[in-house]
Amino acid sequence: MNICVIGGRMIRNATVKGTDRKILRFCVETRDGHEEGDNKERVNQVPCVLFSPTPELEQTLSSQGEGLHVEFQGRIASWGDNNGKSGAEVVVFNRSLTFAKN
Repeated sequence: MNICVIGGRMIRNATVKGTDRKILRFCVETRDGHEEGDNKERVNQVPCVLFSPTPELEQTLSSQGEGLHVEFQGRIASWGDNNGKSGAEVVVFNRSLTFAKN
């Protein structure tokens, strides 16, 4: 089963693609804690995509998203091409995104 739960702060406002079927793209910063003997906290940047957002969610994430703490469920989607390039992102489940209290 391919399900993940992510919580973190949005790095910047989401971008909107499309007109009929809109797509929101955004990136969330997560923190993993410290490795033994290491003073620096591990920080990850997780690319995310949300298909067909509600108008309210689209407005909030695209104009006021930077710094928002969000939590959501999704699935990992990865790809590769013939040139050796690969990537992965979280496809956010509709209606799972919530705003965490600070």
